[in-house]
Amino acid sequence: MIPTSIIRVWFLGLFSWILLGLGIYLSHKWYQRAWSYDFNLHRSYFDPHIGNNHETLLLAVAVGLLFLVLAGGLLVRGILSFFTKTKGSADRDALPKQSREATTVSRLGRPDGSELRVECYGREDAPPIILTHGWAANSAEWDYLKKELVGGFSAYCLGFAWTWPVHTTG
Repeated sequence: MIPTSIIRVWFLGLFSWILLGLGIYLSHKWYQRAWSYDFNLHRSYFDPHIGNNHETLLLAVAVGLLFLVLAGGLLVRGILSFFTKTKGSADRDALPKQSREATTVSRLGRPDGSELRVECYGREDAPPIILTHGWAANSAEWDYLKKELVGGFSAYCLGFAWTWPVHTTG
């Protein structure tokens, strides 16, 4: 089983941006329709036409979408917390609250004198997953994923310990 949380987080983020853009677009359309022009006075005036009409529907949908994007994470987390607590997920709470505290931390020496820091999470008999990071990151990049992997995998987070040997010449 491949952990899909990275793909899920990416698609939810993309979906949030789409909803934000749609909310801004609909609110802009409502704002454009709320302005009218008086030919007798030769000027524009703001008349939002609040009532049971198309303009009010545009405003309600725009406000609803913007609220969902800005506060929807709290709503979804609140709803999902009821479902996850009823399942009794003891494996998901196996990591400490601060996920930087690894179950096992070891250092592996390399031939060039540098060291790799290895943080091990999960059961030793579970299938292993090795997590590495890019050049400008560290193993904290995987903090959000560690709790999800503990139940069914043994996660190994690799990172440089930054103990490079000092070479002197002369």
